[in-house]
Amino acid sequence: MGISRRRSFSLILAAVGGTLVLSCSKSTPTPPTPEEREAAIVVTVNNKAYSDVNVYAVAQGQSRRIGTARATATTTLSMPASYLTPTSRTVRLKGSPVAGGGRDVLSQQITVQPGAIIEWTIENNLASSSVFLK
Repeated sequence: MGISRRRSFSLILAAVGGTLVLSCSKSTPTPPTPEEREAAIVVTVNNKAYSDVNVYAVAQGQSRRIGTARATATTTLSMPASYLTPTSRTVRLKGSPVAGGGRDVLSQQITVQPGAIIEWTIENNLASSSVFLK
């Protein structure tokens, strides 16, 4: 009995020690989980214009509305990561005044990852607008 208990204890100790060694060693990065792949991209719009602006994500030739940024206010919108493809994670933002009559504003192309935060400042003079990736 004493020998089998020692043998069992030795086997358990070896298994725990092996697990610790393996967990401390370098490993290849794991692929992103489905939740990480689908994490929304946050778009914070600081709209300094005097009219509400409809905001669109332009990717792969498609323009999809993600929400409305209120006039002279900061609005937080969410863009699903599914709007992007795994091979091309680029997007442009387009703002179109709700009241019409004004010209649309289009941001430069941005490369983003799921879960990213984009800050877009829309100036009253739309041509002076700027976009930043956090």
